[in-house]
Amino acid sequence: MRAFFILIVLAAAAFAAWKWLAPATPPEPLSVIPGNETPAETTPQSGFGVVKAPPPLSATLAATYDQAEALWADAAKGGANPALSPKAPLMNKLYSSVLRGIYNQDAQKPFELKLIGERLTPLGDALFFSKARYVNDETGVFLS
Repeated sequence: MRAFFILIVLAAAAFAAWKWLAPATPPEPLSVIPGNETPAETTPQSGFGVVKAPPPLSATLAATYDQAEALWADAAKGGANPALSPKAPLMNKLYSSVLRGIYNQDAQKPFELKLIGERLTPLGDALFFSKARYVNDETGVFLS
């Protein structure tokens, strides 16, 4: 009798563990509307797969971003690395202020990630992890 009770307890524990650890399968999507045998529209209205244009930047942020982009383009002339130009601290300050203005806004997330990956990461690497000197730093971050 004791062995039978232990067997029942082990079976219940195994079943509970199986239910707990088994991967949950999502329900099948409803492709036909009940009562109407025509397929339902499957175009997503929001969420994954929908790319919406981000809202435009405010006038001050757009002006700051345009100024930083102009400095970046000017520094990149001739194939030079813009992050090593003498204007790199100023570009860092301008891009950082744009990032602060759009930070943690769901609609601006793709632009935020692009700004960090394409502009701020190279600038940060050059400013803080290279041996480049910024003698005429107008931001005051790097004093010589």
